[in-house]
Amino acid sequence: MQSMVAYGMKAARRYKFVFKVYANSMAPLKELRSLDLSFNAINGCIRDEGFEKLSTLRNLEILNLGYNFFDDNSILQSLGAITSLKTLNLSWNHLEGYFPAEELVMLRNLNTLDISINICASTAHKGDTAPTAEPSQHVI
Repeated sequence: MQSMVAYGMKAARRYKFVFKVYANSMAPLKELRSLDLSFNAINGCIRDEGFEKLSTLRNLEILNLGYNFFDDNSILQSLGAITSLKTLNLSWNHLEGYFPAEELVMLRNLNTLDISINICASTAHKGDTAPTAEPSQHVI
């Protein structure tokens, strides 16, 4: 398993679940470069036991979380720890309001961010007042 560079996992869309990553399960995947968790009905993660654990995958460059059920922007705080990312897909989720870009400031290698088909208004700083959000169709 150490030579695996890409992994995809698709689940039935009718189930919603919370994603939990076990740190010891990441060791065999240390060379993983691409992880596709799209279409899994993930609707959140447990603080300090979620996506930030993927930061141990130092070669992870592509993460596809499209077509899940993230309904708030708290997922971004966890994803900000995966500093090796070059491409992040969050399209077709339920992200609403202002997109808190400051949560991803540590992703210095990121060159593609897909937040299309969400309900994000735009980027903003904490404390800004949010106007009525329009559906987002942004790929940065």
